[in-house]
Amino acid sequence: MVQGVTVGYKTKVRIKGVGYKAEKQEKGLVLALGYSNRRLVPTHPSIEYKVTGNGTIIEGRSNE
Repeated sequence: MVQGVTVGYKTKVRIKGVGYKAEKQEKGLVLALGYSNRRLVPTHPSIEYKVTGNGTIIEGRSNE
């Protein structure tokens, strides 16, 4: 926990399911939870998000 404060924190999440996908936008992350449900998840400005793997892998990194 102390290392996350001094060096930063990094995590990777893989989402699985039929129609499940993530997309990075200016206001936050848009999660497609199935083919008909899309949700905007607001993000914190100090955390960088990167979406890879055709939208199935979300990486978050904090430098604080």
